[in-house]
Amino acid sequence: MTGRARNNPQFDRAQLAMLGEALGRDELRSMLSGLLAEIAAIMRRIETSLGQDDRDAASRACLVLRSTASNFGAARLAAACRDFAGGIVRETSVPARLAELSDTIDKTLVALDLELGDALHKDEFALLYQPWLDVGTRRIAGCEALVRWRHPTRGLLSAMQFIPMAEESGMIAQLSGWVLRRACADATNWPAGVRLSINLSPEQYASDFLCGAVVDALDFTGFAAERLEFEIVDPLTTGDLRKLKLNLDELAGCGIGITLDRFGGSQWSLNDIRELPCTRIKIDKSLVAAVTTSARDARIVATLVALALGIGLAVTAEGVETAEQAEVLRGLGCTEMQGFLFSRPRTAVEVEADTRSKESRQAGRVGEPATHEN
Repeated sequence: MTGRARNNPQFDRAQLAMLGEALGRDELRSMLSGLLAEIAAIMRRIETSLGQDDRDAASRACLVLRSTASNFGAARLAAACRDFAGGIVRETSVPARLAELSDTIDKTLVALDLELGDALHKDEFALLYQPWLDVGTRRIAGCEALVRWRHPTRGLLSAMQFIPMAEESGMIAQLSGWVLRRACADATNWPAGVRLSINLSPEQYASDFLCGAVVDALDFTGFAAERLEFEIVDPLTTGDLRKLKLNLDELAGCGIGITLDRFGGSQWSLNDIRELPCTRIKIDKSLVAAVTTSARDARIVATLVALALGIGLAVTAEGVETAEQAEVLRGLGCTEMQGFLFSRPRTAVEVEADTRSKESRQAGRVGEPATHEN
């Protein structure tokens, strides 16, 4: 075949430029660049055959694209995504088959919306836990809860693939309540020194029911409030900053920790540290990835670490993937780290076994480089 869109660099750059302008965030640019490569691979298979495997692969790709658009609620992004998909259809030589594929994708998304509503009642959601370590002792300091959907036919789906749909459908509060109760129940079996971190959805930031739901979950499970932390991302995603602060103040008053996630890579400012009752910052993985190659970024990380520790905040570097990064971060004063270098996401039982192992080989397998993917 000739004239295929996927081999046309100008087409790819033009589409990516459109997406980049709509996004304005490095993280999403990277995500959609990867998605472009995935779609290109799907197109190569479609040219040869349009079997069921191709339909499933295309459905997954379009689900990611749609989820990304809905997650950030940007009309320009949605338009860019439609143009991007339309460009692929126009410039391929198999429009009839792609029309059939598009219909399959639409039906798949509708089915997923319906299935999501039943998934909680069918016990299809599961939690994994990503540990963060005190690199001085090589022991687990805490674990971040990660929700997954064990879809009966599509396998294990990451949060990015269904949380936007949950927010759109209004079931995010019910799902978040389940995550909170299950995570607290799981963590009661861990040693008292191991903390639990849960991500708050932007839909929860200004909820009138947030604090009551948290207190109820703690009372029901018996989990200590002082071991719980909530991670929040990008204050601009909520329209009611006053209510956010009131909620966080109330949570902090119960002894619950507040973590500013992706610090240095999102919209957090020093004023947020002043105004919000935060107890920890997580240094964004984009800075972590650059500490071994950019002296400027390394100095930024050193400054953030010194600032946080100087005012009594804990600091965790997230996305640590190489021993070299860990060594540089340690030299910059960061002693708590999270990433695949140390551990893949684990089940609650695995975390309990690692943390309770008496000899533990200094945190057991968790202290060894991980070879598994999230």
